[in-house]
Amino acid sequence: MLKRMIHFLLLPCSQTTLVIEMQQSGQLSFIQKLRLKLHLAICKWCRAYQKKSAYLDKILLKNIHKENIEIINDFDIEQLKGKIREKIKNN
Repeated sequence: MLKRMIHFLLLPCSQTTLVIEMQQSGQLSFIQKLRLKLHLAICKWCRAYQKKSAYLDKILLKNIHKENIEIINDFDIEQLKGKIREKIKNN
């Protein structure tokens, strides 16, 4: 019985990553928030994942909202491919 209660309260790491992403989009119920908080209190890896995920979201949102977004055209892509091919041949 105690094992079932612990399993219900604590999310496994595989589900925690999904719940962390849902949290950042604001889609968590009260129970999910509680379970996430309990899991993060004991799992340093998921806490690290949460920090990294929040950092990536922050960077992406910052770059999306920039006015001067550089567009990479086909010529730039082909030029980069050529440089990569030459470096591969030279090694």
